[in-house]
Amino acid sequence: MIKVIVPSVIAETQAELETVFSRVKDIADLFQLDVMDSKFVPSSSLDFNFTLPRGKYRYEAQLM
Repeated sequence: MIKVIVPSVIAETQAELETVFSRVKDIADLFQLDVMDSKFVPSSSLDFNFTLPRGKYRYEAQLM
């Protein structure tokens, strides 16, 4: 069995998402994007479009 560590990326704005992603983009090709609705967690990340580079990167979502 191959074990894979998937970095989780969490942000409240598109600018914050780009900053966080730029810090971790060289360590993995699969990332988990945390999507928050401010109902179950105090923050929200539903007000922007989650634009990130495609191609070599893959994404999965964690709905919070």
